[in-house]
Amino acid sequence: MSRKYARFILITSVLLNIVLVREIVKYEPPTYKNRFYYRIWQTGLLNKKLSLSELEGDSILVILTMGQSNAANSSNSKYKPSGNVLNYYNGNLYEAEEPLIGASGDGGSVWPVLADLLIKNKFCKKVVIVPIAVGSTDVYNWANGECSLKLKNTLNDLKENNIKLTQILWHHGEANNGTSKQVYKENMASILKVIRSYHQDAPFYCAIATFSPLAVKMPNGIDVNIQNAQKEFIEENANVFPGPNTDQLTHAMDRYDAQHFSEFGKMKFAELWYASLLK
Repeated sequence: MSRKYARFILITSVLLNIVLVREIVKYEPPTYKNRFYYRIWQTGLLNKKLSLSELEGDSILVILTMGQSNAANSSNSKYKPSGNVLNYYNGNLYEAEEPLIGASGDGGSVWPVLADLLIKNKFCKKVVIVPIAVGSTDVYNWANGECSLKLKNTLNDLKENNIKLTQILWHHGEANNGTSKQVYKENMASILKVIRSYHQDAPFYCAIATFSPLAVKMPNGIDVNIQNAQKEFIEENANVFPGPNTDQLTHAMDRYDAQHFSEFGKMKFAELWYASLLK
């Protein structure tokens, strides 16, 4: 094949791909435009970086948020927090804006609302959120899979920057609706062990969360075995405390798609987290 002919094929291929992408974006804007923008957003390139000196001083909470979609950016409403709520990701600090950088999803989340509640009620002056939750992930993934690697990378990054967590908030369980109590507890123990191995000794708050509209074999979509696993995990481990019981928030007005929190439900969710931290 001559060089001239090869160049013609290359140019033609590039032009055809440009036309194809243009047609995809033109006819499926919600899917592809948002996905492309979200991927760039999650790199932090669209946000102004702040100095890590913002982490210095008194009355600052540094909160690691973990779990699946309801701990990530899955709400259909976005909340604009105060300027004293920050987002830490991959060694960089940003003013918090939804979707939070580091967690999956392109919607809103409970954490900026909770942060403003803590600041408003003089629990602290500033909140730094370290969001790493990933939607549709089971507990085994957090103990042994890709999420475990994400957790370790985050903990290593915090260690390198001499950042100590003040709270660790875990909201998870829906993906394990139907799993045995023992299996869930064993994986939770592995997750906690990893966190403590990086000398992060902050209180670990475990929510009671199992509700799934897809769990047709469970009464009301709630798994009592996983609830008990979460309660026993709290009781049996030092410096582990109960988070909110979000299996109580199952009304239609709480969840816009029967599973993820609406704006109304997210506000109630935040109030429950706030009450848990006050205890």
